Amino acid sequence: MDPRHLFLILSILSATGCLGQVPSGDESFEFYLVPQDDVAGHVKGVLDVAQYSVHAAVLDQGPKDLVAARGRGVEVMVVMRAEGTESERMRKAGVEVRVASGLEEAAVVVDGETVMTGGYLSYGNTLQVFRSKAIAQRLEGRFWKLWSKSTAGDGSITV
Repeated sequence: MDPRHLFLILSILSATGCLGQVPSGDESFEFYLVPQDDVAGHVKGVLDVAQYSVHAAVLDQGPKDLVAARGRGVEVMVVMRAEGTESERMRKAGVEVRVASGLEEAAVVVDGETVMTGGYLSYGNTLQVFRSKAIAQRLEGRFWKLWSKSTAGDGSITV
């Protein structure tokens, strides 16, 4: 593995408070780069197998597959940085959307077991997928704190 990638991975784990939760045993970690890897396909693959819940913090645009998950009956809740056409598109599809201006990180927790994070979710060129209940629980807690501080519509808060 390229040392820069390892540094990036450790930085993400540290920033999310999960550095002590490096996956092991049944857990796994995947790292993808744009344009070498089919990053959009990997995001779709994770969201296509969601059965119960998808809790996402995204900047300005969420993965299109969030709406597809909602269409299958999966609970989809999203916190976005700002109102716009993307938030309206998701609301029309039945996705619960809240706003938190000042949001600077993007992460998606699927079924409380899988986490997607990285620049791809926020205009970058990387995607990390953690299949770890411990990491998912940690980020799920952060999502709920963000959700409780966010607003359901036009009035936004700063995080």
